[in-house]
Amino acid sequence: MKNMSIKMKITISLVVLGALAVIIGFTGFYSAQFIANIETEVQENLLLTRRIREVEIDHLDWRQELSDTLNEEGLFQGQLDYTACNLGTWYYDFIETEEFSSLPAEMQQALRNMEEPHAAIHTSAHDINEAIRAGDLEEAQQIYRSTTVPNLEEVRRLMTQVNNGYGQLSDQLIQQSMQTQQTVLTITVVLIIAAIIIAVIVGLMLNKGAIKPIQRVTDMLKDIAEGEGDLTTRLEIDTQDEVGMMAKYFNQFVEKIQLTVQDINATTSTLKKSSDNLGEVADTMAANSEELSSKMETVSAAVEQITASIAGTAEASDEAKNNLNVVVSAVEEMNATLRNMASASEQSSAGAQSVSELVNDISRKIQNSAKSTNEVSSAVNSVVTAIKEINISLNEVSENCERSMEITASAEEKAEETNEIIGNLDQLSTQIGKIIDVINDIADQTNMLALNAAIEAAGAGEAGKGFAVVANEVKELAKQTGEATEEIRSQIENMQTRTTGAVEAVKSITEVIQEITEITNSIAAAVTEQSATAGDISDAAVNASNEVNAVNLEIEEIANNAAEASRGVAEISEGVNELARSASEISTASNEVAGNVESVSQKVDEVARSSEEIANGTNEIAENIVDVNSVAADAASGAGETSEAAKELANITNTLEDLVKQFKV
Repeated sequence: MKNMSIKMKITISLVVLGALAVIIGFTGFYSAQFIANIETEVQENLLLTRRIREVEIDHLDWRQELSDTLNEEGLFQGQLDYTACNLGTWYYDFIETEEFSSLPAEMQQALRNMEEPHAAIHTSAHDINEAIRAGDLEEAQQIYRSTTVPNLEEVRRLMTQVNNGYGQLSDQLIQQSMQTQQTVLTITVVLIIAAIIIAVIVGLMLNKGAIKPIQRVTDMLKDIAEGEGDLTTRLEIDTQDEVGMMAKYFNQFVEKIQLTVQDINATTSTLKKSSDNLGEVADTMAANSEELSSKMETVSAAVEQITASIAGTAEASDEAKNNLNVVVSAVEEMNATLRNMASASEQSSAGAQSVSELVNDISRKIQNSAKSTNEVSSAVNSVVTAIKEINISLNEVSENCERSMEITASAEEKAEETNEIIGNLDQLSTQIGKIIDVINDIADQTNMLALNAAIEAAGAGEAGKGFAVVANEVKELAKQTGEATEEIRSQIENMQTRTTGAVEAVKSITEVIQEITEITNSIAAAVTEQSATAGDISDAAVNASNEVNAVNLEIEEIANNAAEASRGVAEISEGVNELARSASEISTASNEVAGNVESVSQKVDEVARSSEEIANGTNEIAENIVDVNSVAADAASGAGETSEAAKELANITNTLEDLVKQFKV
């Protein structure tokens, strides 16, 4: 229900209420139709009752007319045909209708029983007319009293019974109508109560699922607008309907506002710090302007000192020129020394190159040895792996041998059990042979008895014929028994022969199993010995592999040391070559120095001339310092204005901070 939309809930509720309304309407319509049908049936029953009373009254009138005819001694002029009177016409039409078939059995039987007395009434009237024509009035009266009146009473009784039946049917229909009305009223009341309950439930669901959540949204908006502005609270979402979606998006909206206010708060703090820094910078700028002004004064004094120093520089330039002449002579002596050093460096470079070649040769040989040891190590590792695989195979063979020994032991036990069973079977066959001997004896004796009985029967004559037949049958059975026992004996002897062969075969199998057991034990011992040997070989191979690996590591270390020595010799050679090149370069440089000394001398003259130009420049610097002081004063004024702007920005920041504090984030 929580995941159902309000639209769906309302739709379902309306559908249920509509269904209840339809049920109420259908029930009312059905009950009205049912009651109308009952009323129609009651009306029809009343009409039939009225019709029966009318025909009953007609028959009473018919009786009165017949009675008056007897009193007047005239012929009866009424209806004599019982099928043509009002009762007869109604009766024979009614019993052919479906309404008659739908009546209870008692009423149908009563109407059927009415036919005979009704016909007798009209027949008695015909007899009365005949008696009156014959002049026998007493006979006519006798017929009236003995036939007409009893039959009329019987017809009236049956008609009363039918009327009472219709009355009972009408009462039942009326009672059924009242019960139907009561049932419909109960169902209608129940359905109305159910509709009211559903409407109340729908109202509560709408109140809980829509009105209360909307009220919570309104309260939160009012709190944000007029209260503390708490942006940390959220609406609880416990449904997936429209109100749940509204709460979800409202929470997202509040969350975005919270994040925005948090960003504004952070920006306000940053802006406040920036305004404070701006004020500090403005103050610093003002202070720096004052300091610049003071330093400009210092620079002005320094410029004056520079001017004085330049004069001293001109004098120093003359002395430098004299010193340069001394440097030229020293350079020439250094050139001679460097030429000797270059010659020695070339000899050292040649020796170092020879050493480097020897070291490289040693390094190559060591690398070849390292490759060989690596190949040996790989081979030893392969041997170790192969030995381990052999060891694993030997272990599997050992396990198979043990399993084979278990199987042969089990087979030996089974062979012994088979031998015992065959022995028991041999004993049983021997016992059966004895039993067969007994049966043969019994058969022989029976045969003898049959012969004696046949002889006795033959001596008895006709009286012994039946006994002779029996004796012959017994003799035949004895003969068959003997033949069967002989067959059994031959089969048992055959079985004993085969049993003896089976015993011999089992003994052979036992001997073979024992031989297999001995061979398996020998294989297991050999495998165990081979496994131990393979383990020793594996251990030795592992030790050899470890030794080879250790040698390989030492060779690698030697190779690394040789390579390091080669690199050291190469570096020495390069150093000697570098020394030679440096000596050559120094020699060249000394020549250049000698040439440069003359150039320097010329530059010294230029320095003197430049000193005069610098003096002129310092005068211009002094003039520019005055302008800088003016600019510094302007900067100090601008710093004051910046400080005022920073204070105004700080005020704006404080105002924005007060606005943000209205919200709780």
